[in-house]
Amino acid sequence: MEIELVKGFRDILPLESLKRQKVKEVIEKNFKLFGFMPIETPTIEYEKLAKGDNEKDSAVSDMFKLKDRGNRELALRYEFTFQLQRVFKENPNIKLPFRRFQIGNVFRDEPIEKDRYREFVQCDADIIGEENVIAEAECLGLADSICKELNIKYKLKINSRKL
Repeated sequence: MEIELVKGFRDILPLESLKRQKVKEVIEKNFKLFGFMPIETPTIEYEKLAKGDNEKDSAVSDMFKLKDRGNRELALRYEFTFQLQRVFKENPNIKLPFRRFQIGNVFRDEPIEKDRYREFVQCDADIIGEENVIAEAECLGLADSICKELNIKYKLKINSRKL
């Protein structure tokens, strides 16, 4: 049997892994400084939950599907948003506004391209239960703080019909 890496995945060796760990530490530190609290969700969910009402979304169509021994239809998470909906449904006592962040691996069964992998790290920060300009500005401030600390040059474009 030939041993090889599954197409679309990669090994991250120590030098790169240490750099990635440092970036994650900076992001996590800033999330916490802005008052966001961490949550963790499973890598595997029921396929029906993962699909939701978004079956035409390209990320949904690229979802990895599998079945367990009980023949239940499951999926690897491709993002965190649908899981956040489940967390709220299962935990009705969460106090609002709820400021959460999550950093973790997500998976997409999409065509393989150079430097585009089927497993990658996603970082999310959300403010739930506070729909106002201040919350939006805080999220922009958070992104600005992270980019400055990581020495990332960027240009911010805002699109708002209200403006």
